[in-house]
Amino acid sequence: FPSHDRRRIKKARVKLNISQIQLSEALGINQSNISRIEQGTQEPSISQLRVLKLVLKVDYEYLIDGKTVSKNVSKIE
Repeated sequence: FPSHDRRRIKKARVKLNISQIQLSEALGINQSNISRIEQGTQEPSISQLRVLKLVLKVDYEYLIDGKTVSKNVSKIE
């Protein structure tokens, strides 16, 4: 999970006007964990990637390698 792709999580979250707290509640983790995921110091689990995909309205490929761009984030790259 390359660090540049972690920034994609933040970009998608901000584009949807979702706070770190709201995202942490959807994932069932602390807000500090979201911060660490976005900073690249913590890896999201497979189950967290599933929730991120749904909440942020992006593809797995976008989260993992950035090759597939979703409608949500296509204009913020």
